[in-house]
Amino acid sequence: MKHILTLALVTSLTLGAAPVSAEAIEPEVTLCQLNLYGAVGKSPHPWVSISISHQVEGEVVETSLIGQMKAGTSSGSLAALLASRLRARGARVTESPENSAIIGGLFIESVVSVRLDLPAGPEASVTFCDRPLGVLSLRPTSAARGAGRLEFQGVVVSVDGKQRSVEVVEVPIVEGDTGHDVCKRLFDQSLEAGWLPVRPETDRWSPSQRKDSGKLESTEVKLSASGWELQLFAG
Repeated sequence: MKHILTLALVTSLTLGAAPVSAEAIEPEVTLCQLNLYGAVGKSPHPWVSISISHQVEGEVVETSLIGQMKAGTSSGSLAALLASRLRARGARVTESPENSAIIGGLFIESVVSVRLDLPAGPEASVTFCDRPLGVLSLRPTSAARGAGRLEFQGVVVSVDGKQRSVEVVEVPIVEGDTGHDVCKRLFDQSLEAGWLPVRPETDRWSPSQRKDSGKLESTEVKLSASGWELQLFAG
């Protein structure tokens, strides 16, 4: 860090520009918004698995909430418990004032990745508020996985930086699908929607870049199907 700062200062002085502050070259933090909707159900089993990888003083730490929960456990209760564990591990967390039995929300700083497996609910959405999605991974965790939908929504800024638009790609998840099936469907749909996507592996997908050279600035991903593990890596 000191070497980078020294180089930046030397370069700016050589060019006659104003000195570069340390704040100007610090990497941006990744703010993540996690929202849960509904409650833990009974079927196929009341299991909850949520893991957040986040940076603490330059090191990546993983904080998890994994285990059997009583059916009917609310989203607000899950969010409060997860927030407590995150803080104990050094994360900076803000709980949404709207947390209740119906919805639970957290804002978490410096997030690297999020992994979710909620076979009996609640439903979830993950937003990288100030970063694009790097890679999405989807794999089945139950033989009785359910049907539903997977939605990607991104804010894209135009090449000249003057306009922003919301770009959405939504695909169905059919009973019996594999991660390969869903990510292939996502790849094909996003290609038609103006992206130049890639698949690092058959059960992974990345929006990569736009055909019109627009820049993906932020991302929200929603999953409304049980029996799947969804993992999202910040770009």
